[in-house]
Amino acid sequence: MKFSEILPQRKTLFIDLDGVLVYLDEAIANFNHFSSAEYEAKSWDEREKYFENVRYHANIQEFFADANWQPNGKRLIRWLKENQIDFSILTKPMRKPWMFDCVRGKEDWVKRNGLDGIPLYFSRHKEKYAIAVDGESNILVDDWDKNISVWCKKGGTGILYDYRNFDKALQEIKYLYAMD
Repeated sequence: MKFSEILPQRKTLFIDLDGVLVYLDEAIANFNHFSSAEYEAKSWDEREKYFENVRYHANIQEFFADANWQPNGKRLIRWLKENQIDFSILTKPMRKPWMFDCVRGKEDWVKRNGLDGIPLYFSRHKEKYAIAVDGESNILVDDWDKNISVWCKKGGTGILYDYRNFDKALQEIKYLYAMD
């Protein structure tokens, strides 16, 4: 795994880390002494303040390395592996001065959770990966609608992920891989 900006050569399914595989909301909530439900009910502006508290007061590497799986995250990985669908992980690092600790923490999380053989890409601009070198449209599974919107504008195919609606994401992946 490297801090990489190398483009894939052929069509790739990219899975976001935070919010798809890693339960980032829970980690932020726990750090700020909330339940996940209480945190997720807050406005985006309030949530940003609590993440700011993490940025300035947490050991960033440990914060990411010690986060739990997102509900249905293991199930998604298991399904992809059972169906022999190759995938990579594409995640945004935090900005400087937290970037390198964030990258190390995410790398640690991937290793600790048995995904260390999966290609891991870090980019503040995920949309750079929307098209493979061979011109194929890459697929991004991400929980943030802004990432999906920008990805699709650059020619990629996006699946907006919500762990509470796992079956919808699965149906979209099946459709894109002509499995139905």
